Amino acid sequence: MPAFAPKVSIVIPVYNGSEYLHYAIDSALAQTYPNIEVIVVNDGSSDGGATEAIALSYGARIRYLSKINGGVATALNAGIAAMTGEYFSWLSHDDTYPCDKIEKQVAFLDAREDREVVVYGDYTLMDAKGSLFHTVRLPHRPSAAMPYYLYIEQNLHGCTLLVPKSAFSKVGTFPLHLRTTQDYDLWVRMAMLVPFVHLAEVLAHARQHVGQGSRTLSCHKDEVRCFFNNNYRLLTQDWMRTTFGSGGLRVAYLGLLSPLARVGLYGYFWDAVRQSMVATQGLPLSRRLPAVGHTSVKGLGALVQAIAIYLLPSSAWRFKQKIRQILTYAKTLSNRYPLQEHFSRIYQKNIFGGEESRSGEGSSLMQTAKLRQDLPKLFWEFGIKSLLDAPCGDFHWLQHIDLGQIRYVGIDIVPELIEANRTAYGDSLHVFDHLNLVSDPLPTVDLILCRDCLVHLTNADVKKALANFKRSGATYLLATTFTSRASNEELCGCWRVLNLEKPPFSLPKPLRLIIEECTEGDGAYADKSLGLWRLADLC
Repeated sequence: MPAFAPKVSIVIPVYNGSEYLHYAIDSALAQTYPNIEVIVVNDGSSDGGATEAIALSYGARIRYLSKINGGVATALNAGIAAMTGEYFSWLSHDDTYPCDKIEKQVAFLDAREDREVVVYGDYTLMDAKGSLFHTVRLPHRPSAAMPYYLYIEQNLHGCTLLVPKSAFSKVGTFPLHLRTTQDYDLWVRMAMLVPFVHLAEVLAHARQHVGQGSRTLSCHKDEVRCFFNNNYRLLTQDWMRTTFGSGGLRVAYLGLLSPLARVGLYGYFWDAVRQSMVATQGLPLSRRLPAVGHTSVKGLGALVQAIAIYLLPSSAWRFKQKIRQILTYAKTLSNRYPLQEHFSRIYQKNIFGGEESRSGEGSSLMQTAKLRQDLPKLFWEFGIKSLLDAPCGDFHWLQHIDLGQIRYVGIDIVPELIEANRTAYGDSLHVFDHLNLVSDPLPTVDLILCRDCLVHLTNADVKKALANFKRSGATYLLATTFTSRASNEELCGCWRVLNLEKPPFSLPKPLRLIIEECTEGDGAYADKSLGLWRLADLC
């Protein structure tokens, strides 16, 4: 064994992967580089033990971990936590490695002085049956500019990477709130601190089939937009200027326009236009461009002529036509999914992926056990005689609480749910109504229960909902809050955590707090709670 022979941990996350898993494991064990460990992480497969049986059939040749389902990011993070190697290599359960993948990367590192780098490479696409049909050759990119190219191109395949374990100490592991873009979110942040170096070799065989997560999860488009929104802030003016210099700055900013327009981030699109014009002419912006708000479609229309004249005079009319297409797309985006249609899609397609309830895993009997134990005590302590469940969803878990003579009103924005609940549960004490909790007049009750809803709304809609709750004349609000979070972010994607005591909501300290003992995300949401507020105390 050569002097430089670090141990490499190959981590294979899998969920219901019995069809392809053995191909992935075989390719990992067939590596010509000897100093490896293979870790298979079963992310709570629900295929009757088929996935587990395949993994266990390899015996001591692999390390096998099994956990409750939490998504691929939680499985990868479990593998990283368990690994004993100095380098990490991710292998999806439906992909395979060439037999010399690790050997080539270690040899590449051995020839370098700096070995604390991420080595990535090319990859070959294969069909569902394993036939190779196209090789993707990646262009060479300077390490200093990799965050930019990862941001705009997104063409790197995560299974080609060899990552020093020390890199995770610098930037953290895979983000748990993302189900389809967790890899690129991590790579962009990692590239800010750790060099990415291209090895011009095929390092993975990537299978294309209909069951892949990014193809089947309906939140993927939302998460792509979230990726662009959250990581644009990394490309600061100072970083762009240092990375590309005065000669390349204009082209770099222009390179941002297409991806930003494609996902409808017109505020950042506008910013990139402004910065490209500064790089081009250095003229005072107030003399060249109209004032445009970050979300103003009308303002973008006023920008067309300025861009055509001052930025791209040789192709003004073609670019003007492109901007008009962008504006049409922006209007479509703004009207595409009003709340009712949005949540109807969630329930119809089971986007939250719940096995017991289409409201998601958080509404399972296991995740609501603590609530079902503590809520009756709270209702008795505060003399609750009437309850508004907003939203009620499919009434899966709350039906298991004995409410006694409490008058229950369940509302939801999805009409099909309300009709189903009326048929299954409606009686003199259980009433279900089709209402929008953000804008519709609400019945007056003693307590409004708003669990796992505000996290799916924009900050503006959260404020509207809180105002609507107060306007209803209800006495108390019992709502989801994540107590350990230091700040709140705007909604971008399916959901995000909220601490209602922090701006922009700034609710007072709750009268009572029920800690839900949530185990989702491998304990990442252990602070998830229901906070009780007197609505009269809210500003």
